[in-house]
Amino acid sequence: MERPGTLTSRRVGVTSGVILAIALVTSGFLAKRSAESNDQPPVEGLVGLVSATEIDTVAAPFAVTIAQVLAAVGDELTANQCIARRDITEEGRSAAALAVALETSQQDVGFREQAIDTLERSLHRLATKTADLTDQLTIAELQVQQVPLRQARDSPDRARAAYEQAQVRARRAEDLSKAGLIAQQEVEDARLGVRLAADDLANAKQASDAAAKLQNLEMAQGRARRELAVLEQRQKVAEQEAALAQGRLQLKGIQMRYADAQAALADPCIRASRAGAVMELPVSAGEHLAAGALIARIGRLDQMAVHVDVAPDVVNTLHVDAQVQIEVRAAGVTTQARIRSIAPLPNDAGRYPVQLVFPNPSHARLAGQAAQTWLTVPARGPRS
Repeated sequence: MERPGTLTSRRVGVTSGVILAIALVTSGFLAKRSAESNDQPPVEGLVGLVSATEIDTVAAPFAVTIAQVLAAVGDELTANQCIARRDITEEGRSAAALAVALETSQQDVGFREQAIDTLERSLHRLATKTADLTDQLTIAELQVQQVPLRQARDSPDRARAAYEQAQVRARRAEDLSKAGLIAQQEVEDARLGVRLAADDLANAKQASDAAAKLQNLEMAQGRARRELAVLEQRQKVAEQEAALAQGRLQLKGIQMRYADAQAALADPCIRASRAGAVMELPVSAGEHLAAGALIARIGRLDQMAVHVDVAPDVVNTLHVDAQVQIEVRAAGVTTQARIRSIAPLPNDAGRYPVQLVFPNPSHARLAGQAAQTWLTVPARGPRS
């Protein structure tokens, strides 16, 4: 009978032998794998999350009220498919108000066009009349100048003739007086006649000058009044034209808003901007949304993306459009991906973000799942 101590020693020896044998076998297998892989380029396995390559946002074009939601998160949509319907009650009221404003604006533009046409005709008549009056005034002045004035004091020419005649009479009286043929009194009367004729001549010149000056001033005043009237008419035309331009601009704005309102009433649907799956739909029936509020997010399904962070010693061996293998094990998908972009700067962890894209013809729901990626890395030399 063997001792217990002897049995225990034997069992320990057997166990040690088994462990040593497994270690030798494993070491040999790893050595064989290492030897076989010496001829293959080394690879680096990275894990990233699958996401959509393109996501479109559908927003409210203006303040709306959701009447009915026709899609749900996860639904696959075609381009221009109706996602929800708007409540068009308030939009109908706005369209009716715009119709009234449109008619009023059209009438206002029509009235202003008529006013401008009337003013232009009036301005044309005024300009024609002004030209005719100027011609008539010139003819009348010529006619007045040809009419002789009967009173010497009103005519400088007649006053000058009377003055010269008085001078001749005075010289003749002096000659007769020297000859003793007439009295000295007649000489004095002749001299007085010369002074009176000279005074009449001076007065006639002053009156003529004053009349000519007055006539010139009256003519200038008349021309100024006519020109002022023409300018006032032109100013009214310009004001009406400016008001017409403003009215036409307002009319155009109302027409555009009215056309938009009519189009909105004709199609109350809020439609998908692209084909894809609904990723987010945070609205419900009866909800009031402001302009620009989020209605849905739609992601592309036929192409997906994987983002991985690559080490600095690997990133420079990659290039855009290179093919790499990826695997989404949870979905049983293994395919070739294309490098779409490589970030020029590292992230906080010192690695470079790389985006891979791969086709998804079956439109499988892969977003958010982990994808294994294998990248070819440069061979490292043996350690010293």
